[in-house]
Amino acid sequence: MAARSPSGEVRAYPASRNHHENQILEWSVLPANVPRELEIAAEALAEALITKLDMVGLLCAELFVTTDGELFVNELAPRPHNSYHQSERGCETSQFEQLVRAVCNLPLGSTEIVAPAAIANLLGDLWLNGQPNFAAALEVQGVRLHLYEKHTPRVGRKMGHLSATGRPLRKRWSECWKRSGGCELVSCAPRVAEDVARKTYAGSAESYRTLMNSIFPSTGIE
Repeated sequence: MAARSPSGEVRAYPASRNHHENQILEWSVLPANVPRELEIAAEALAEALITKLDMVGLLCAELFVTTDGELFVNELAPRPHNSYHQSERGCETSQFEQLVRAVCNLPLGSTEIVAPAAIANLLGDLWLNGQPNFAAALEVQGVRLHLYEKHTPRVGRKMGHLSATGRPLRKRWSECWKRSGGCELVSCAPRVAEDVARKTYAGSAESYRTLMNSIFPSTGIE
């Protein structure tokens, strides 16, 4: 994810790690906990894309990593994105505030991670047997519920998400799903989130101009 203002200021967010089921985002965590070189290249690519496209606002790039460590762009979304909803809790500046700053040509905010964060999407499947027990889910300290005010649940439809931060992520997720009566839609998310929570984000400011020049031959961007 990268943001760009009319003045040309650009800032990239750390990469998020996403897990899909049936082509629907199931959970996402920040930071992605990828090798430092890959993190730097991903952020540089996001900055290069939004700059080359001369966009103002936000651009989310879904990237695939090959077994050789190459990055391929699978999809671009010029808007706030589901895979960065956790930026509201995990980053100094959320994607939503950053969008306002960008379009108003205000200084862009820091994208530094202040706490490991994760979200799990709530799909319409959870409503098939009645209203989920969200009150029980919210008894787990640190978990927040975000509903999108969609009135008709359908299988596969994103109705909202749960978010959590910090070290107790695994415990929070498992308790939350158990109490709310939901299926184990995020069975591996707690393990990933717990592992991420034990590590501090290793990214730091780098000379992205140099890095972008180093990846242009493989990305085709000049």
